[in-house]
Amino acid sequence: MNNEPARVLVIDDDASIRTFLSLLCRREGWIASTACDGDGVIAGISALRPDVIVLDLMMPNVSGFDVLELLRAHDPSLLRKVILLTAVATTIVNTVTIAPELWKLIRKPFDMHELIATIRDCAEAHRPGCTTFAAVPPSRAGHVASM
Repeated sequence: MNNEPARVLVIDDDASIRTFLSLLCRREGWIASTACDGDGVIAGISALRPDVIVLDLMMPNVSGFDVLELLRAHDPSLLRKVILLTAVATTIVNTVTIAPELWKLIRKPFDMHELIATIRDCAEAHRPGCTTFAAVPPSRAGHVASM
């Protein structure tokens, strides 16, 4: 098992959410990086190599929808590391093609404990040398594909 701390990238235009999630991640012993929108996301992901990407959908400039398209075009396997954290209405989310391989969708306002557990499950599944990668964690019951 890899003993390095998990790397979490939080992409959200709300500064208070970015700060809060960064503090939560650091409290868990993880390395947290943040971005205020999807601008430069591919370069940032290549440099950071995050285990988990917490992504808001509605952001200025480069939206979360745009980020998903960039990931799909650049490296579709990265979509498995994405946790969507959004206040976007279910009807809007359902009308847009969102990759079924995304880790999970969590609605805002979110439950802090659920989000931390989801980040932990996703990070453990994507760590190099992690033996649980092939297993489907129980937390995926709320996976986007089941919407």
